[in-house]
Amino acid sequence: MLVFLNRFLVMLGGLFILILISVGYLVYTVITVTQTTLPERIVLEVDLREGLDDHADNDVITRTVLGSSLSLHTLMQALDRAAMDERVVGLIARIGDDSIGIAQSEDVHQLISRFADGGRFTIAHATSFGEFGPGTIPYYLATGFEEIALQPQGMISLTGILLESPFGREALDEWSIEPEVIKRGVYKSAPEAVTETGYSEAAREMLTSILDTFARQLIGDIAERRQLAPALVQELIDRAPFWHVDALDTGLVDRLAYFDEIEDDARERGGEGTEIVPVEVYLDAAGVNESDDADTTVALVYANGLIEQGGGSPRTPVRDASMGADAVVKAIEQAIDDEVDVLVLRITSGGGSVTASETIRRGTRRAQEAGINVVVSMGNVAASGGYWISADADSILANRGTLTGSIGVFAGKFVTEGFWANLGVRWDQIGFGASANMWSGSRPYSEPGRARVESVLDTIYNTFIGVVANGRDIPRDQVRQIAEGRVWAGAQAIDLGLIDRLGGLQDAIMVGTQAVGGNQPRIVVYPRSEGPLAELLAATEQVIPSMILEPLVQAVSQLGGRAGMPSGPAQMYPITVR
Repeated sequence: MLVFLNRFLVMLGGLFILILISVGYLVYTVITVTQTTLPERIVLEVDLREGLDDHADNDVITRTVLGSSLSLHTLMQALDRAAMDERVVGLIARIGDDSIGIAQSEDVHQLISRFADGGRFTIAHATSFGEFGPGTIPYYLATGFEEIALQPQGMISLTGILLESPFGREALDEWSIEPEVIKRGVYKSAPEAVTETGYSEAAREMLTSILDTFARQLIGDIAERRQLAPALVQELIDRAPFWHVDALDTGLVDRLAYFDEIEDDARERGGEGTEIVPVEVYLDAAGVNESDDADTTVALVYANGLIEQGGGSPRTPVRDASMGADAVVKAIEQAIDDEVDVLVLRITSGGGSVTASETIRRGTRRAQEAGINVVVSMGNVAASGGYWISADADSILANRGTLTGSIGVFAGKFVTEGFWANLGVRWDQIGFGASANMWSGSRPYSEPGRARVESVLDTIYNTFIGVVANGRDIPRDQVRQIAEGRVWAGAQAIDLGLIDRLGGLQDAIMVGTQAVGGNQPRIVVYPRSEGPLAELLAATEQVIPSMILEPLVQAVSQLGGRAGMPSGPAQMYPITVR
């Protein structure tokens, strides 16, 4: 039955690929033969309601077939180009839920600030900031704009920040599944999601410290940008949410308006002939800002998602994107072959595989040996394995709201012996080797097996400490004090020496450029595109197994008794910031 189902799914996948290719080429042909003529006066429009992907956009076919929200990279390119374009007079943005994190919001603030330096107006509009849901972070995002508009009947749910994490121990107990976990680092709380029913004392201490840092940042920035007293901002947070009229009276917004009214006003402010153009359309028509004075080639490599061996996988309806070590190293090797001056590694990852992390770290070392200045730019999170691949960089930059650190490791398995016994299923074993059943979920660790795992984790943890100590030029004892698996906010990490300075992606590019004596960077995204058809085939080759075959294989494997922990040994604690 499984063989038949497998063949059927493969045939279905093949048919789907053919359809994708046909549709993709049709769309590509239509787009490439249609030339967009930009008006003489332009107001850019950016829709941030669906979030902001932290990667380089794929080619047009892949975007059309697989779908993609706006990326930080596209926004950066578009606003950089617009800052040099006298036709562009302003920017209006639509803001929605809390899908854009605090650190990403800081990146957007920086881009908006640079764009507005030339006297251009910027307006953020929301139908509601959170409505009956969290709205603090989207409101914080909006404060980077000159003016904030709220739709009538809208709300500002400025209710503060909540850090929350799921705990599944009781569910596992109900199924008689026992998690056996060994960790290094008092604060290495990632496995607590399955071993505990709530935050441990160490995790609560860590998260409270992060929350206090976020609170100071948000209150201070909102107060400064809205010209309100910090004490008043705290009072407003405690009184929230606010209905539209109250939001206007308290000074949280500048006016109440529907989005079509904002568009009409933007055209009027722009003058006769002004048209509103989406940033993606503008960038496609205007092209990337390529200065003839560029004296430094900067390779930009995106490293996003769970760190795994192999080529990684794109985001699909059934799983988030993963970072394949081979794919990242390939991009770095292309940059080395092209003899670029600077490599900027943009990391958004909570970690994953230790060995995959080491593979990527080796790639950055090779780039340095080739004379390339390596700079790390951290996104919303660059922790655990994400910090492992950062440690050797010549410079590390993070925003204040970035989550980083988590220098610690863990390993374990789910013991499913009780679960199967409840079903009347008994597993028997015949093995070769004293530790042959070490990773089997049908038995707990034997005493020698557990001792061996303890020894391996000691080795990995000590290696991690050494990687950080050598890369950051910090004494090992000092690294141990700030390690222990503890997650830090970027505003804390700079005082600990884990990062070199606060700043976003644009700052990282300029830090690398100036480090090699340059002034004007030419940015090239790696890995290099191999053309529309190759991109489409590669994407569908990854997406089909991820969407159809992978869930089936995982289900069969779990039924067969594989019981490894659900995340890598160098994985940070799962935290939802809302």
